Amino acid sequence: MPSEQLGMRDIKPLLQARARELAEYLAPGGYHAGRTYMAPNPSRNESRAGSFVIWTKGAALTWKEYDAGDLEKGDVFGLIIYAGYATDNASALKWAKQWLGLEKASPEDLRRTKETAERNAKKADERRKADDERMMKWARAVFLDSEPLTESDPVWTYLTKGRNIPLKRLTKIRPLNNIRYVPRLKYKWPDLNHKHMTDYFRRIRPASGESFHPAMVVSFSPVNGGPICGVHRTYLTDNGYDKADVPDPKRMGGRPQGCVMNIWRGSTGLSDGQAVKKKLTEPVVLAEGIEDALSIACATPELRVKAVGSLSLFADMPWPKVASELTIFADNDWDKPQAVAALNTYCERLSQQGPLKITRAPGTAKDANDLLKGRQ
Repeated sequence: MPSEQLGMRDIKPLLQARARELAEYLAPGGYHAGRTYMAPNPSRNESRAGSFVIWTKGAALTWKEYDAGDLEKGDVFGLIIYAGYATDNASALKWAKQWLGLEKASPEDLRRTKETAERNAKKADERRKADDERMMKWARAVFLDSEPLTESDPVWTYLTKGRNIPLKRLTKIRPLNNIRYVPRLKYKWPDLNHKHMTDYFRRIRPASGESFHPAMVVSFSPVNGGPICGVHRTYLTDNGYDKADVPDPKRMGGRPQGCVMNIWRGSTGLSDGQAVKKKLTEPVVLAEGIEDALSIACATPELRVKAVGSLSLFADMPWPKVASELTIFADNDWDKPQAVAALNTYCERLSQQGPLKITRAPGTAKDANDLLKGRQ
């Protein structure tokens, strides 16, 4: 097989076999963290890793600029173009062949290289699936090992005192079963060159790279039913009045794509599955954060309220079957035009499946929790 007869489908597994090396070449100055490579955005003048991510493990290398949501993401050939080494797929394919050193390879060498790459890609995909299952099992274990929320624990203090959320308005109606507490949860510190690692955090980072803190944990479940797939953790100070003094105190684990955190069941108190079984639908409000979702529920306990955890997770979310209409209560990210554009893209897709509207806190309030605190 001559090199010129090798198409994108043939070249992709060859690139994947050298994914880590390729990621470092196309987006230098980053660091590897498990299956991901965090790097300065190669299309911008950035000096440190931020919201640009390349996935180097699995069947195919993919990338995404999280600040732009679904507007800037793609496969390996898209990355070659995005990094400025090509202008279209044809020139990206040509560049890839040159980078792989295939232009002068013999047909027999090409055949052997292709077979090896395909075997490696299959093994990598099997490892990715095994990793996903392991991560989901871990997330379930963290949630199931946590404790129910009580008025004496740091999570209650954080929500009621630190975030001024009047939880008793809700707990007088029914328990908040998906908001739970872990007295001592392990926190793994980022590498020294992580985007959140300021000079201050470099100084206080434990030599072991681990510390333990009280934590609020909330489970992610598939939008339309299924077992726990992920867990959201908010690490707190010992007294609960604030988030823990760590670089990124809010973290998501497991596989939260296509999932939500079910915060409040509205006026019926039924789970989504129970309501759908009874052929009941009702308005649903989606917020980005847990604190915002709880603030909305306190203000309008008749509504069913969910949280997605991050803007990017709107991209994978299907329409909730329990929703007669969907309201997305978005943060006021007016200083982030890419985030606004990404949200509009997600909402356009969802609006094709049912009535949807976007709302935001009025005035200078950043989000629903800000709005609630301002009214107290």
